[in-house]
Amino acid sequence: MNNAILDKALAFVDNGKVKLLEPDDDWPIRASVDSTATYIVKINANSWSCTCPAGQHGRICSHVEAVAIYQGQAI
Repeated sequence: MNNAILDKALAFVDNGKVKLLEPDDDWPIRASVDSTATYIVKINANSWSCTCPAGQHGRICSHVEAVAIYQGQAI
């Protein structure tokens, strides 16, 4: 992961932009991240997804990292 992604992720967490959502059977970690829009992040033991443009193309993004940091996990 590059420093720009980490810096953005930490800013999302520090500024209260991460909000946990109700988990479901497939995605035990679900959250919204307020950025230029509100993006939905889902994380499980094997995968992650984000509704942002980078996430939709399979690239790790600051939103996924922010949720992982918020939950005390590493992606």
